[in-house]
Amino acid sequence: IVIASVLKQQLHFLARGESFSNSISRWIFGNLNMIPIYRTSETPELMHKNKDVFKKACDLLEKKGAIIIFPEGSSKTERRIRKVKTGAVRIAMEAEAQHDYALGVKIIPIGLNYANLHRFKSDVFINIAEPISVSDYAKEYKEDQFGTVNKITGLIQAQLEAHTVVVSEELDQFMREVEEIYKLDLKREAKIDKRDKEGDFRISKDIAEAVAYYHREEPLRLSRVRQKV
Repeated sequence: IVIASVLKQQLHFLARGESFSNSISRWIFGNLNMIPIYRTSETPELMHKNKDVFKKACDLLEKKGAIIIFPEGSSKTERRIRKVKTGAVRIAMEAEAQHDYALGVKIIPIGLNYANLHRFKSDVFINIAEPISVSDYAKEYKEDQFGTVNKITGLIQAQLEAHTVVVSEELDQFMREVEEIYKLDLKREAKIDKRDKEGDFRISKDIAEAVAYYHREEPLRLSRVRQKV
């Protein structure tokens, strides 16, 4: 919803198929441009329906439509990126392949960064990466479909991690404590206005990278700091 609110074009969404379990939900979600996608972990008996899902998604791209896909396959209130699934790239490459790579399909990684994931009306910084032009990989895809899909999926993973604040589960609580104590001072030193969401993101990103660095390179020093915090 947040992403749809800032984009002008009409959007379709791939959503977990388990949500379409009855006629009422199917009607509501269908009218909200949601397309069910089925997962082996939830509804293995319905996986055969994904062929139709892929076809519908390809048809939408053929008509210059736009589809929002959450490629991690799940949505949780954690500051980290799970392993990205290959479905988004497979849909994009298949649509291009069916039209001799002339559709102009682009994949745009988008990072969502909330000031507080559990607070109503929290500030959110929507961080949009440079588009990945699918047709640029046409030659590679013709020679090695599997390898090319994995290559682009890896690029999406890297872009999402670059455009979000990523913190390991082990360091998440400490990171929040450091932000609570020190972030406001850092913003003042950098002369970042409280309304500057991009500046706020950069500060959190820098803290996360610093914490990860000391955890990796100087764990004893970090341990002493954690005790003081």
